Amino acid sequence: MNDNVWYVDARRSDMKIQIVRSKRKGKGGWFFRIVAKNGRTLCHSEIYETIRSCRKTAGRIRDLMVGVKIEEV
Repeated sequence: MNDNVWYVDARRSDMKIQIVRSKRKGKGGWFFRIVAKNGRTLCHSEIYETIRSCRKTAGRIRDLMVGVKIEEV
């Protein structure tokens, strides 16, 4: 295991990753956010031009978070 990488056990906290279409005027795209069990957004990503690249990066984040689910909103 790499000492510079932190792994999160999301099974206990019921966190999830949501993929969302951006509503910004003039700059469409996709971003993902990590949402806690209580519905609060913990963090969000940059805006990606394609949903494919957003899904790919969200999948990499999911790999570091044991038990987290990805959903498209």
